[in-house]
Amino acid sequence: IIEKGQWKGAQPPPDEEVGNLPWFVKEADRNWGTSVHVVSKPSECMKIANNESTYVVQQHVKDPLLMEDGRKVHIKFYVLLVGFEDGVRWDLYTFKEGYLSISPNKWTPEDLSKETQVTIIRTERIGDWAPWPSVYPKCK
Repeated sequence: IIEKGQWKGAQPPPDEEVGNLPWFVKEADRNWGTSVHVVSKPSECMKIANNESTYVVQQHVKDPLLMEDGRKVHIKFYVLLVGFEDGVRWDLYTFKEGYLSISPNKWTPEDLSKETQVTIIRTERIGDWAPWPSVYPKCK
């Protein structure tokens, strides 16, 4: 996390220890990919941040979920988590409907463009995605 121009908590590892996967710098109070920046190394994250905002910083996962055509995708569906008064027990409910968020371009870790790294297309319903019937039971 970068808050007011400073790392909060643990800093990321040095550039030479992180490999070639991109890093995301996301403004904490935004959504729909509107303030996602992509950089190649953790040392570049501070150059993106301004002193008035809070950012979540993370390195890309090693093996992202890809559509058959190679575009990056993630699933979005609804969950309800209910906590009991004892603060120990929880019930999780899932709603099977949702949508897919897909990047416009075929994914590669070398292309740092937003069109490749950020899943900004949200027009495909999750029920139309062929793997969903086998994936959904794992999400319950």
